[in-house]
Amino acid sequence: MIVRNLKSVLSGHINRIIREYIDKDLPGVFKPLTDYLYVIVGMLMTVAVQSSSIVCAVITPLCGIGVISLERAYSLIVGCCIGTTTTGLIAALASMGDGFAESMQVSLAHLFFNMVGFLLWFVVPCARRLPIRLALWAGAETEKYRWWAFCYIIGLFLAFPGLAFILSLVAPIFSDK
Repeated sequence: MIVRNLKSVLSGHINRIIREYIDKDLPGVFKPLTDYLYVIVGMLMTVAVQSSSIVCAVITPLCGIGVISLERAYSLIVGCCIGTTTTGLIAALASMGDGFAESMQVSLAHLFFNMVGFLLWFVVPCARRLPIRLALWAGAETEKYRWWAFCYIIGLFLAFPGLAFILSLVAPIFSDK
């Protein structure tokens, strides 16, 4: 319903403006830097609203109706992941007293985790294509079989972590001590 309403609102002239000015490559020799610019834009948008969820909630339907490409959405979302660490850093810097070191450790761990993800899944061009191809595949499967999205979510967020948890409980039984 959200996508249908957005499609009706963002059709015609507004859609053309967004495609012409927002979903666009940098000119000339700077074209390879376009995706990195969108990462920075995603970071800045997240810092501005102090919530990556808001930015992702706006980007997802725009991508769904074809206003921005999946590649642009991926760059913006990666920027959101890095930008969301600023909230934790600001909160850690604002803490005083005994908990300062621990709060900085947690916020820096969050920052480094997201930076490693950026380096692994964005900077390396062949690795960047993998999440995009998986998203295209998952979208095609969901379009064919509506039930597939439900099974995917259950599998990814319940079954897979549950299996990892069970294996962590069983592993000490089989370890050599």
